This record gives sequence, structure tokens and C-alpha cells, in this order.
Amino acid sequence: MKNSAGGLVEPFRFELVRDGGLDLASTSRVTRRAARAVVERDGRYLMIRSEKPGEGDWKFPGGGIEPGESEEEAVARELEEETGYRAARVGPLLGRATEFRTPKEAGFELFVMESTYWRVELAAEMGERRLDPYEEELDYRPRWVRLEEAIAANRELMESPAGARMPWARRETQVMELLLADAERGA
Repeated sequence: MKNSAGGLVEPFRFELVRDGGLDLASTSRVTRRAARAVVERDGRYLMIRSEKPGEGDWKFPGGGIEPGESEEEAVARELEEETGYRAARVGPLLGRATEFRTPKEAGFELFVMESTYWRVELAAEMGERRLDPYEEELDYRPRWVRLEEAIAANRELMESPAGARMPWARRETQVMELLLADAERGA
């Protein structure tokens, strides 16, 4: 059920454990925080898709929160960097996803990825895309897509050998499924 601001009455919250045998209580952890934009227009959502052959997952625009930056500032910055669209308004908070996995960094027992998802309204004027080198290599492109289509594509990808390279697809798909279920309840 949505509130008058277009957000879920109660933000979603879920956890994903990617690897078995993790000690989730460990204080020997590396934590990364990210903010992600959820933009909807006429039943389609603004998402990022890799056009590189063998990739092709769908995900919400967003990324890491820089030191001294609020989540709202990060989501607006990342939205513009990845899509070229500027945010007119950020909020409300739709939900949080926390992922646990084995860290790549030596000396730590746990990697924690904390992602927040924010409803964003777009400004009329466009900004400028500024992709990171790895995003350019993956040929990231902004696309408008129906949730059902993005969910189906991500599910197919997760079942393929390429899916192991994209562990975030599970998180993004779960968020899409929650948004779709909310939209269907509100219809």
C-alpha cells in the first residue's frame, strides 16, 4: 500500500546471505553503503543495463555514498552520473537491503553491502553522464523497462553461468518483485 507521497507505507527491509558459513555477528567486516534511485514513469522504470555481450542484467541507478555525502545527495549524484537524468526530488525512502558475503579484502571475515532505495522524481533538464571506467567497459545504458520484463531477464541470467559474475542481480530482482507486488496491490 502506498502513501500520498508515492512511497510504500512501510519501507521494505531484507537481508541476503550470498555465501555459506559466514559469521554474520563478526565485527571483522568491511561495509559498503550505497543509495539507489527508483524512478517510475507510465508503468516503466528507469534502469541501467549492460549492453556488453554476455552481460545484460537490469539494475537500479545508484552507487556508493562518498564521505560527507547524505544518502539523498548520493542517489541524486549517481542517478545523473549513470543516466544523465537529474533529480528534482529525492524521497521517500522505499527500503533497505543488506547483503553478506565473503570479503575480497584480506584480513576481514565479512563483507556487508547496505543499499537504500529512494523514490526519485526527475527534473525537466538533463545533466551529463559520467561513467566510471568499469561502467564504460560494461557499456552501461539507461533504459526504461517494465518490471516484469526486467525480472524475467534477471532470473534467466541468474540461472546461467554468467549469473555468478553478477551477485547483485539477486538483490535487484528481489527489490523489483517487492515493487511489483506493491503496484499490483495498489492497482
